[in-house]
This record gives sequence, C-alpha cells and structure tokens, in this order.
Amino acid sequence: MRLSLCNKLIAVCFSTAVFSCLALIIVVIAGGLLERVTIIVPTIGFAIGLFEEFYVRGPRGRWLRAMHPAKSVLIYSLLIVGFAISVMMAARFLLGSPFEAETRQCGHTISLYGL
Repeated sequence: MRLSLCNKLIAVCFSTAVFSCLALIIVVIAGGLLERVTIIVPTIGFAIGLFEEFYVRGPRGRWLRAMHPAKSVLIYSLLIVGFAISVMMAARFLLGSPFEAETRQCGHTISLYGL
C-alpha cells in the first residue's frame, strides 16, 4: 500500500524531531554552541528524512536496497556525511564563523574591563 504525501511528510517531520533531540542531547553533554546547533541539526535531519522517504523508500532507491547491506550502509553513510558537510558549509556562509563572534565578544569584554 502506497503512503500518501501527507504521511510521508509526517514521517519526515518525525525523523527530523528524533534526529534533533538526539543531537541536542549530545551537544549539551559535550558542550557546544547551542545557537548554531538549533539551526544546523534540524536542517540536517530534514535533509536525511527527505532523502530516506522520497528516494531510498521509493522506486529510484531500489538499487540501494537491493545491494549487499554492508555496501548499502557505506553508501548511505557517505551521503549523510555529504548532507551534513553541505549544510554546515551553508550555515557558515549564511551565519558567519562562530569563532569570529566569540572573538568580537571577547575583544569587547576585554576593552570594557580595560577602561
């Protein structure tokens, strides 16, 4: 039975939420820039969910499902890493470097205390 477009989009949103929650837990434990992560992680999760629902589970993804599981997981992992790198590069281009913001804040703080 074929899923409707609405059901596929609900599945994409659910996978995005799960991916975001897991990544946010890891960032809180590891200590990262929470502002950046709240933008980047849902975008990566959304891209992975769209790829999974509309390509891998569709007729075009049959070749990926038909091959040996080890080879399939390797290709799928490389594609996910590609999604992640491209989203992080786009976020850095659009939002700027996080290190520049920290440098500006530290420089401003030091100059205030230096007066």
